[in-house]
Amino acid sequence: MDNWTRRLSLRWLGGGLLVTVLSLLLGLTALASYKVMRDVLWISSLRNMDYQVLSALGTVHGRMVSDVSREEFRRLIHQGVPAPADWQNQAEKFSGGVYAVQVLDERGQFLSAYPPGPRPFVPDEERLRRLKRHFLEGRGPARLPYEGPGRRQVLLVPLSQQGKLVGFVVLSTNWFPSETFLSAFANGAALIAAGIVLTVLLVYLALVRQLNRPLQSLLQCARQVTNGDLGVRTGLAPGPNEIYRVGATFDRMLERLDWQFQSQKNFVADVSHELRTPLTALTGQLHIVRALRDRPEDRRGERALDRCERELERMVELVEDLLTLMRAEDLPLAGETIDSQVLIEECVSDLRALFPAVELRLRPGSARVWGQREALKRALLNVLENACNYSPAGQPVEVWAEETAEHCVLHVLDHGQGVAPEWIPRLGQRFFRPDPSRCRQTGGSGLGLSIVKSTLERHGGQLLITSELNRYTRVSLQLPKI
Repeated sequence: MDNWTRRLSLRWLGGGLLVTVLSLLLGLTALASYKVMRDVLWISSLRNMDYQVLSALGTVHGRMVSDVSREEFRRLIHQGVPAPADWQNQAEKFSGGVYAVQVLDERGQFLSAYPPGPRPFVPDEERLRRLKRHFLEGRGPARLPYEGPGRRQVLLVPLSQQGKLVGFVVLSTNWFPSETFLSAFANGAALIAAGIVLTVLLVYLALVRQLNRPLQSLLQCARQVTNGDLGVRTGLAPGPNEIYRVGATFDRMLERLDWQFQSQKNFVADVSHELRTPLTALTGQLHIVRALRDRPEDRRGERALDRCERELERMVELVEDLLTLMRAEDLPLAGETIDSQVLIEECVSDLRALFPAVELRLRPGSARVWGQREALKRALLNVLENACNYSPAGQPVEVWAEETAEHCVLHVLDHGQGVAPEWIPRLGQRFFRPDPSRCRQTGGSGLGLSIVKSTLERHGGQLLITSELNRYTRVSLQLPKI
């Protein structure tokens, strides 16, 4: 089964399943309806024949069958039916001009019939024997309906006198009209069922055609992505339809993958660029050292070695920053509750020795955050170090904690040259420097804010930066409140 289902499209698999199930349901419904209809017609005809016997015997006193209650009718047909006088020749009376009737004695011998003519069939002995046994056992009279020759419906009613079985009235009617009605009903039901199946199939195919379009878009997009094109999109707008939601999610996933691959390419290019400068400088300086190794009195060799040492330190710092960034992105979620004021005081204490000329001013305020202490401390140190590097002489760097309804925010404010508005959205990107020359002077690698941003995002927070040129820059570390 798996082989042929794999070769068929979902449209035809679903269509075949739908038609099969619907046909079975409609077929079973039609059969059940046909049986119920046939039983209703059969019982109704027997009831009318039974009523005719009761009417001929004067039991219902000339009332219409519709006037006889269900309970009374059942009682009448289960009580003894006394035979009238001269019952042997009353076939026409029992017929009422509607049914074919024959009167039999207790042994099943023919006595009279209506209409006159060839004698009708006689019930088989087994049926008469069963009817006699039922009567003689004192269980009251019994009617034995059955189908006779020529598709006739037959009813046997016993007659008694003074509690003794004396004969039978056999009523029969043609079953052909009912069969004609049932045949017309079956044909009509078949046509209606075929119409329902065809209509449902057409609606299904139209619906599948509409659903097939987004699926084809997804398939085509997946094929192009397999071929290496990450710029392709399905173009499906999100909506209540699950397929369109999948398409929109697929597009967002592709955007994320495209951004990740592009970031990876940019990262490799930026790392290569950052490493190329110190490596080139190292190569040049080592050439100088080699050229001057036989002239120890020449001071240029010593200066070249000092330059090599500084470039190596830059490379070590760059590699350490890269490792720190990778650890920040893979930071485990386990942490501890941290008092932000204590964390700020530790960072300020560490930086005062490195920047004795900068005034680090603590504003009052405190909040409690949850996370990894060392990672958050490294993030705050990076922000404070940037502020100290870019603060002009005599201008303080302010740092404080603020607690809002949903967040705990650590603010660092410096009054330096500020950042141009068009550069603010790019702050936090790897190796991005709004002022490359100044960053070179301070020894920055362009990874400090990237480390801060990754650490905050891993903690469920975000990095917020506001600035005005030549006035101030405020960097805010926003973290979820405990």
